[in-house]
Amino acid sequence: MKCVGVVGCSEKNETLLMLNMSNELERRKYKVALVEFFTSLKGSSEKKADIPNDYSHTVVNCFPDRTTFSFEKSMFLDGILALVDADYVLIKGFTEDNSYPRIVIMDENRKEKDCFNGLEIAGYGMEHTSCFPVTQNITQLIDIIEEKSFKLPNLNCEACGFDNCYAFAKEIVKGNRKSEDCISLNPKVAIEIDGAPLPMNPFISGIVEKTIRALLSSFKGYKKGGIKISIG
Repeated sequence: MKCVGVVGCSEKNETLLMLNMSNELERRKYKVALVEFFTSLKGSSEKKADIPNDYSHTVVNCFPDRTTFSFEKSMFLDGILALVDADYVLIKGFTEDNSYPRIVIMDENRKEKDCFNGLEIAGYGMEHTSCFPVTQNITQLIDIIEEKSFKLPNLNCEACGFDNCYAFAKEIVKGNRKSEDCISLNPKVAIEIDGAPLPMNPFISGIVEKTIRALLSSFKGYKKGGIKISIG
């Protein structure tokens, strides 16, 4: 799964760009998910009837072509992504999460100090003097996203040599490192839950591997080698 954020001056512009980007990605045969964070229900795409007034229940809406969930509590981005099945996830909001790159909507109302944090891979809109490309062409924008989007696990395990995932993400955006260099994304022990990989830092991965090998070594027929365990 690859992720990219969209940052702009208004929720309307951000949503419109996300929809245009989604259309182009789907045209290229990718599965796309849109994740949007709203500070309130006002202006959101949710219908008032879909959500109980007291937020006291989980609501599930089933339609012929989709199913939507509304939970009674807020969720962190990584928790949401664990429920998502997509090749690309376009994200609006969650600006404090610095584990993925972003597209910045460039216009006269946007000041550099308001949006630039070192994770920009492209700008959309007005020409601008910057260290990243700026375009008004959706096709060109998606070309960049295909090449440069990623998502780090937010574990801050320091196995990459950096203090946190944010610092490592900035090096990926600069082209100095690759997301494949994240050890936690490629652990020696791979665990999937409902088809989604479970990120583990090297310390936890090592514990799981040693525990499993110690358990299996007492069984007749055990020999060293790769081990695959599947729990339905």
